[in-house]
Amino acid sequence: MTRRIRIFVVAVVVLATAGFAVVLAQGPDSAPPIGDVLLLHGRVLDENGAPLAGAAVEIWQTDANGLYKHPNDNDGSALLDDFQYFGTSVTNTDGLYSFRTIRPAPYAPRPSHIHVKVRYEGRTVLITQFYFADEAPGVPADLLLRTVEGFDQDGAPVLRAGGDLVVVLGAGGGSGSLVPTSAQAEGPYYPVVDVGNYDSDLTVTGMQGAVELSAFTLLNLNTATADEFQTIPGVDEQLAQVIVAARPYTSFEQFYSEIDAVAPGQLAAISFYAYIPVDANTADAATLMQLPGVDEQVATDMIAARPYDSNAAFLTALGQYLSPTEVAFAGFYLLAD
Repeated sequence: MTRRIRIFVVAVVVLATAGFAVVLAQGPDSAPPIGDVLLLHGRVLDENGAPLAGAAVEIWQTDANGLYKHPNDNDGSALLDDFQYFGTSVTNTDGLYSFRTIRPAPYAPRPSHIHVKVRYEGRTVLITQFYFADEAPGVPADLLLRTVEGFDQDGAPVLRAGGDLVVVLGAGGGSGSLVPTSAQAEGPYYPVVDVGNYDSDLTVTGMQGAVELSAFTLLNLNTATADEFQTIPGVDEQLAQVIVAARPYTSFEQFYSEIDAVAPGQLAAISFYAYIPVDANTADAATLMQLPGVDEQVATDMIAARPYDSNAAFLTALGQYLSPTEVAFAGFYLLAD
C-alpha cells in the first residue's frame, strides 16, 4: 500500500520529506499579515492521475490592497513590507504543493485571483489562474477555490482551500483519464525576479526562522463539516453529505467500504486531505500508515509490540523507526489517552 501525504502548518518554508509535506507558519516575531490568511494546497497530477514529484508550482498575486509587485503596475511606494507577493512550492513524492498566503483583493475590474505556473523537468507545463467561488461563478469549475474558515494555533482566523492541477506531459495531450486543468493567460504582471528563489510562505518576508510545530490542518473524518469536506478537490456537496452520514469511522478499511460504492475512484484523493484518529492499541495497519514515515513493515512491527500503556509509550516505540520530526507529527493523529 502506498503511503499517504499529510499536510501540517508548522513553520516558515515548505519542508517536503518522504511521504509528507508541511507548510510553514509565521515565526514568533513576525507581524500579523495584512489580509485574510489563506492555506492553499493541492496536488500536481499527469493526465492519468499519477502524482508528479519535483514540479515547481509558482504563484503570484495582488496584496490586500489590490496591488501587484511589478513595475508596470505601480511605483512600489504603496506596497506592503510584510507580504511577499509571489512564491514557489516544489511538490513532494506524492505531488503535493502547499502555500500560506492571503486572499488577494480584486484587481478591478477582475475578481480576486491567484496566478499559477507549473514547471516540470525544465519546461512550463501549465499556466492558469485560481478564482474564488463566491466571486467568480462564471469561470471554469476546475479553477474555482472554495474556502472554509478556521483558526490557527493562536486563535487567529485562517482560510483553507484546495485545488489539484492536472498537466499534459505528452505531445498528444488530452488522451488520459483526467481532464487537464483549464489554461489561462499569464497576464502582464509575472514577477521580474526569479520566483524559484522565494519560498511558499508569502506572509513572511526576509530571513526565516527555525521550524517549529504548531497547528495540524488535516480534516478529521469523524468531526469535519460537510462544507470543510468540499474544500477537497473532487468532493461535491452530495459526496460530503455521504461522508458525514456514514460516521463514525474507526479504520480506513471501514471508510473505504462505506464510501467506495458511491464514490469509486475518489477515496485516494480524500485520503490526501483527511485522516482517521488513531487508537494506538486497536488501529489496523492501513490506519497506522496514515502516520508520516510509517510503511507496511513499521505498521506490522508496531502492532506486534502492543499493548501500549499510553500514547507517549506508543510514540517512544515509534521513535525506533522514525525521525523526531515524524514522531512529533504522529502525535497529532492519536486519540487522546
